[in-house]
Amino acid sequence: MTDSFAPLSEEEFEELDHFLLYDVDTEEGMPMDMVDGFLHAIAIRPTTVHPRQWLPKIWGTKEMMPPMGSIEELNHMLGLVMRHLNSIIAGLDDDPREISP
Repeated sequence: MTDSFAPLSEEEFEELDHFLLYDVDTEEGMPMDMVDGFLHAIAIRPTTVHPRQWLPKIWGTKEMMPPMGSIEELNHMLGLVMRHLNSIIAGLDDDPREISP
């Protein structure tokens, strides 16, 4: 079982990138570099945002998740996104940046 705060491996990162680029059938979906910045912005917000509010923006859909072939695939991709967010949050907690105006 993978730690839910463990950073994505290079293979997992590439798998999610491939999914976002080729398997999500919308023009509005985000590529992985945009997802990374988007998740960093979510991580540093002063208030918590429920995933149902931001996941559709990643996929470029109105639904919380894009259509998938199986529940296992859905859970796997959602798990990768959530683990990436968790690892960003953990990294910020471990090494918080001090920002001065």
